[in-house]
Amino acid sequence: ERIVKHCDRQDIAYHFAVIKKDEINAFALPGGYIYVYTGLMKDIDDESELAAVLAHEVGHVTARHAAKKLSTLYTVQAIQNAVIGENPGFFAKIFAEATTTGGFLAYSRQDEYEADQLGQKFMYAAGYDPDGMINLMGKLKSVESGAPSKLEMMLATHPPTSERLSRIQAMVAAEPKLSSPVRNQAAYAKIKAVLPK
Repeated sequence: ERIVKHCDRQDIAYHFAVIKKDEINAFALPGGYIYVYTGLMKDIDDESELAAVLAHEVGHVTARHAAKKLSTLYTVQAIQNAVIGENPGFFAKIFAEATTTGGFLAYSRQDEYEADQLGQKFMYAAGYDPDGMINLMGKLKSVESGAPSKLEMMLATHPPTSERLSRIQAMVAAEPKLSSPVRNQAAYAKIKAVLPK
């Protein structure tokens, strides 16, 4: 509620839910539906880190990333069907999917940067410690498995975490310090204690 109160899009109702899954992930759907996995909630230490996750996802919603992606997907599908027909040959279909997927992933990387920027803005306005997002990115970086191959980097839907972390650190350094930034470590410990095993 604190994040939503300070976000750029007030014309929809936001809905938050927790999914029981060990994966370290969160996602947003069109219309303000935001989901966080228990695996991620168990890995963070205070409310400011959870606020960073939620603010990032609210950033996706306010920028309408998912809605734009759906619209683009429908358009590309229509063009693909017009160019190669309803029943394309095997190689034509592979080529069409590869070219459209590459475009979507590049667009997705830019969305992540924008959601980070918006999320940091919303966190700061809500009074949360901006270091919460830095800490969160540090944790995500620590669970990454080794250096990705060039192919993995090209196909990744998210930009490299180290690059995101550097950008967020620069944003935080440029902001005036909050007098009493919110962390709420004790309150968050109670939430973690009731998460399903």
